[in-house]
Amino acid sequence: MKKILLATVLLGSSLAHAMPTVGSSVMGEIVQLTHAGNVVVPLPSGSWTIVYEGQFDGPRMQRAGLDVTGYFGEASNQFEELVLIQADGSTLKSILEIKYNITNDLKTYSDNLCSNQPMYFRDNYGTKFWNQRCLEINITGDSIASDVSLKAQRVRSYVASKHMVLPGTWIAMEYGQYDRDGKRVDVKLFDNRPIQEGMTQYVDFAKRYAEDISSKFR
Repeated sequence: MKKILLATVLLGSSLAHAMPTVGSSVMGEIVQLTHAGNVVVPLPSGSWTIVYEGQFDGPRMQRAGLDVTGYFGEASNQFEELVLIQADGSTLKSILEIKYNITNDLKTYSDNLCSNQPMYFRDNYGTKFWNQRCLEINITGDSIASDVSLKAQRVRSYVASKHMVLPGTWIAMEYGQYDRDGKRVDVKLFDNRPIQEGMTQYVDFAKRYAEDISSKFR
């Protein structure tokens, strides 16, 4: 199994954060060494192309009557986001979004990692508070076509350059996990597959993939 190693350099007590190469093809796992700990995210089978890499700070929010800064909390953790695409010739098969924190100034996140929106399937694994997991599956429209973010622009540009077409409907899964030490990983997978192939089979696949991600969350 081939791996792409995204950062392995230690400089004194600091971490040198090496960026992934946009345009490179990867298989197997995404591996990152960060201030928040080792991040290992397994990829679904096949070859994936990195089309976007970027970093962001958590947005401002109100919580418990306090004006706080950060992604679900008081401090401002820094996150990295990757977008990968899998294609079969000129057919766009899947889009994979991976987010993880690269600093851990913030130790807590949210009282409920799962959303409160209607979903085809949802499982929070009985977790809450300091250690949480959540898997959600739904059928969604093409939000990428109207998204004005740089991330979406890069995806559209890559799709157009390969003469592919964004589908109007995706089967999408989202899996997130965090722990009391401040480590967080969020993975979204958008699959371009006929819904009539069966959602039951997709739920089974999504459950297995979520377990793969969780098994690497250490």
